[in-house]
Amino acid sequence: MLGTENKVWATRVQACRVWQTRAMKTSPLKLCTAGLAIALVSAGALAQSVPPSYGHDFVTVGAAGNRGTLPSERPWADRPDVPVGSIAYEFRVTRTEVSANQWLEFARAYAPFASDDDRILLGAGVVTDSSGLFELIPPFATHAAQPNFPLAARYCNWLHNDKASTVEAFVTGAYDASLFVPGADGRFPIQGTRLPGARFWIPSVEETIKAFYFDPNRYGLDQPGYWLFPTTSNALPISAPPQLGGTTNSGVTDLRYWGVGAYPHVTTPWGLLDASGGAREMTENLENPGRPNQTYRFVIGSAKGGDPGFADYSDRIDAILNTSQLAFTTAGFRVASVIPAPSTVLPCLTVVLLLRRRRCA
Repeated sequence: MLGTENKVWATRVQACRVWQTRAMKTSPLKLCTAGLAIALVSAGALAQSVPPSYGHDFVTVGAAGNRGTLPSERPWADRPDVPVGSIAYEFRVTRTEVSANQWLEFARAYAPFASDDDRILLGAGVVTDSSGLFELIPPFATHAAQPNFPLAARYCNWLHNDKASTVEAFVTGAYDASLFVPGADGRFPIQGTRLPGARFWIPSVEETIKAFYFDPNRYGLDQPGYWLFPTTSNALPISAPPQLGGTTNSGVTDLRYWGVGAYPHVTTPWGLLDASGGAREMTENLENPGRPNQTYRFVIGSAKGGDPGFADYSDRIDAILNTSQLAFTTAGFRVASVIPAPSTVLPCLTVVLLLRRRRCA
């Protein structure tokens, strides 16, 4: 037994001497430089994974893995016992709906590839076609753009592809635009949700619920929950201009208060604006994804103008899954985006330090 232990020990000593010999040939400076190079490469890869904002003001929606709603938080829902709003990951979403100002660049970029029907919708109510170019109608420049779902999806494809000027940039990336065209049988094989790896997309119903209603401190510090209205309140939004105490432009007929961000003092718990009023907001979710030729998608919230009482129903968290519209009907939309994975720089540096401190026992 003793002889066996001596042999094992001799083997370990020999291995140690080999490692020491190799280490002496590599200076600490070279080891450190190599480690820093690894760390910098990791940092570069991380930086490349952060999608540009492209002029949008993105808000981070955190609290990954939050709980869903309680029955008491959705009293009017058809199934208040079914929780909604739980999201397992962090994501970004635009503070306001996409405005006509932001839409104009896309309209001009996509126009050369657009069908006649798409060209009409590119400019409907927001921009006008003059001498082959789209231009803003001044009174509507700050209003929410209201395309249909296929065009909003192409907008996300365009952002995903770094605003490239090729036709392929509008066809795929976040959504498969080939599914927006009817097949030989006249049916639309429309995609239900975004493609894997999408960097920009139209928020889902669950993401919108969390961004509009979930508050990590709803019932006190670190006591999460959901508000009834997307104004960080359980009180009905007030239909009036902001200087008169209004909290929504739903029911307000004065166009001066129809632009995005017109009520900067009214936010969701995460800081989003215009969750009440503005434009009804599309989501990427089909109403009945298992039904053939399905084109109805859920829309959320109230809209500017109209009946002042509209917000009482449409803005409530328990009314969300009760409203849908054809995917080819126009609505406003926000853009959601990915949150990059945690940095790998520190783990790399830790490995370098450990290698430098390694000693033979």
